[in-house]
Amino acid sequence: MSRAFRLQTLLFFSFSLTVYLNASGQFSRPSQRKPLTAEQKKLLAGSAEDQAKYANFLKQSDTGMFRLLPRVDYETSLTVSAQTPERSLPIRGGGAYYSFGRKMHDFGPWSDICLQDKILFTQVANPTMGLFTAIGDVPLESVTLQTPGVDFLNRMTIPTLVTEASAQVKRNDEGFQEGEFSYRSGIRALPGLTYVLRSVGYKRPDFLRVIPGTSITISSANVYQGADLLIAFRIIRQEEDGAVTILWKRLKKSSAPQLKRDKK
Repeated sequence: MSRAFRLQTLLFFSFSLTVYLNASGQFSRPSQRKPLTAEQKKLLAGSAEDQAKYANFLKQSDTGMFRLLPRVDYETSLTVSAQTPERSLPIRGGGAYYSFGRKMHDFGPWSDICLQDKILFTQVANPTMGLFTAIGDVPLESVTLQTPGVDFLNRMTIPTLVTEASAQVKRNDEGFQEGEFSYRSGIRALPGLTYVLRSVGYKRPDFLRVIPGTSITISSANVYQGADLLIAFRIIRQEEDGAVTILWKRLKKSSAPQLKRDKK
C-alpha cells in the first residue's frame, strides 16, 4: 500500500474532521452519488453459486458474505478501474472497502477492511485501530472467543490516550508475535485460511462543527460513533485480478472506546 495511504493511519489521532466526516451518509450530497443498480449490488454480494453453497451458514445471526474488489489508486474515488468499466461503482472506494458493522462497501469512518494488491488492510479510516491474524484452515463454524489466536485479540486492551493509541497503530503496521500467532494491520489474502480481525472505530470526542458549504452546525451525536468488533472470516473465492469473496461471522461486539488527549 502506498506510503501516503499508510501515513493517513499514523495521522488519524489529530481529531481533525476531514473527508471522513463528509463520508457520513447523512451529510453526503445526493447529487454526487447514484444508487447502486441491481446488477451492481450483485457484483458486491458474491455469486449465486456461493450464496447457495453457504445458505445454511448465512441463516445464522451475525454472519454474511460479500465481495471485495481490488483498490487501484490512492484517492478514494467513485470508480475501480478504467480497464474494468463493468466494475465502476458510484460509491466511495469503488467496492474495495467494507464495514462489518454496517454491512456496506461505501468508504467512511465505519470501514473495517480494504483490499489492495491482494493484501487485506485494516485501520484504514479515521480514527480506527485494527489487527489481523491467520489461525489456519479452521472451519468457520468452530471458531469461538476461546480459539487459539482469537483469545489474544479478545483480551487485548485498546488504548484510549492519543500517544498510546498512535504507538499501537505503528506497532500494528509493523506486526508482532504473540505466542504461536503473528498479528498485524495488513495480511496476505489467501483462500483456504481462516482469519480473525479485531477492528475498533473510536467514538469521536464531543465537538461542534459547521458542515462545509452550509450554515448547519452539528455535534458528535450526529456522526458515526464507532464500534469494537471481533470478526472471523474465510476467503472462499479469489479471482485472477485479486478480487475476493469473503464469508464471515461476528464473534463479539463491544461499545466503542473514546480517544482522550494526553494531559499536559
